[in-house]
Amino acid sequence: MTLLVLLLMADVKIDYCGGHDSPTGHHAMSAAMNATGRHMVLALCRGPYQQDEKWGYAPEVAQVWRATGDHHDEFSSTMKQVRPIPFPIKPSTFFLLLVS
Repeated sequence: MTLLVLLLMADVKIDYCGGHDSPTGHHAMSAAMNATGRHMVLALCRGPYQQDEKWGYAPEVAQVWRATGDHHDEFSSTMKQVRPIPFPIKPSTFFLLLVS
């Protein structure tokens, strides 16, 4: 007999639109999501944490966070965003940065 386990996860993205972004809001959303007891992924899209060393508070409140600015449909644009990232980082993290 084969046992099939299906894990359903919710993915919540907080986007930085129009300057409505704050560490307090990120912490509050993370706490609210954790309080549900459900498996969820919190993704932060830009914010004050980007100016901090090692992305500041982002690793404490989210599973995924944006580390760079916008990039466009040419490789030089992508490399412009990747170059400032402090290496070494885990290869899996680098892969997520490129495909996200």
